[in-house]
Amino acid sequence: MPDAAPDAEAPDEIHLLRFDREDGLEAARRDREMQALDELRARVVRKAVLVRVADVPLARYFADPA
Repeated sequence: MPDAAPDAEAPDEIHLLRFDREDGLEAARRDREMQALDELRARVVRKAVLVRVADVPLARYFADPA
């Protein structure tokens, strides 16, 4: 539907993060360089949703297309 209004809840970006350790996200949040970005992040990120998954096989998404 070309004339439909954009969905305000639709994401502008989706980021997938994978950590080697269970506490990887918490460790990233404690990182001084990441903490230095907190103010900027608060201004530019409209909404963040975290979804924890056990493991996602990502190899097929990064396979060489040749």
